[in-house]
Amino acid sequence: MFRSLAITLCIQFLLPCTLQGNDGAAEIALGGIRLKQERRVAMVKERLFISKKKVRVEYEFLNESKEDVTTEVAFPLPEYFYDGFVRSMMRGINEDKWTEERVTPFKVWVDGLEARYSTEVTAKLGKQDITAILNNYKIRIDTFGDFEQGINQPDKVTQSTSQMDKLSKDQLGKLVAMGAIKTAGIDASERNAPCWTVHKTHHWTQVFPAGKILKIAHEYQPHLGIATDFYIEDMLKPSEFAYNLHAEPACPSEEWIRMVRHAIRDREAKQPAHISYHRTAVSGRWVRYILTTANTWKTPIHDFELVVEDDPDEFVSFCWDGPIEKFGANTFRARLKDFIPSKELTVYFLQP
Repeated sequence: MFRSLAITLCIQFLLPCTLQGNDGAAEIALGGIRLKQERRVAMVKERLFISKKKVRVEYEFLNESKEDVTTEVAFPLPEYFYDGFVRSMMRGINEDKWTEERVTPFKVWVDGLEARYSTEVTAKLGKQDITAILNNYKIRIDTFGDFEQGINQPDKVTQSTSQMDKLSKDQLGKLVAMGAIKTAGIDASERNAPCWTVHKTHHWTQVFPAGKILKIAHEYQPHLGIATDFYIEDMLKPSEFAYNLHAEPACPSEEWIRMVRHAIRDREAKQPAHISYHRTAVSGRWVRYILTTANTWKTPIHDFELVVEDDPDEFVSFCWDGPIEKFGANTFRARLKDFIPSKELTVYFLQP
């Protein structure tokens, strides 16, 4: 199987949904967790590993001051939303349950010992915070009221476990009126579909000893974006690509495109003669990661390493400034010294 990696520089735009991020200095303020600047502590090393099944980040922080620094450390997951159209297309095609994708254990270690953390979850409609309303109605925000469980089996929709289906007529009416849910979707099984966006932040209080290195690591199963059949020709058109995938461009190189076309045509050659293809389509998943929250600490990151691991039948593509090396059959690595992140990272795992 052919594979390649797109390394062309691309200016990315941070869009909602399915992102993970670097640890950032934070404070607990009125209205929730807020990132803040903490210039006494430097992130001297970061090791970031990304695959579809796992993201693991290892940091080394150095408190360069002469006093201990106590601050809130926050790991923000910017907004994600329920995309009924994409998930309707994917239903029955090796579909993961929403709750399995979205609500996965997050673990953090400080100097090798597992640490406790808290999680703040809020729901918004545009700029309107509707967290209190959904909490009052006992609707779980981060799983969209277990809505996915109610539509995984459209033929059994009458047995839905969606929390919205258990609301009173008056409560439903209020949520519909404010735009928090809609009464019809792509098919009849998507009644009372959720329309809010979820904002989630893991956070904990951390003491950084004066003049010492502190090692922090965390690991979790990433939230995956879904890319159903789209054409690689469109990947060369940033506006078209962003519109079709609700995502950043993948920065494919011409060489990458040629390799994908070769693999697709090789597969097509094995199909029955009466099946014809006019364009080269691919599908896949993506993982997004926020790098710029590292800038809340003293910059730059002196020693940064990114490792991406794919499957044998996949093509990996992401935008990166600098050299990328391949080592092993399914692994790519990028290293930078004195790195100051200026944009976010989206890694695509694509298949013909």
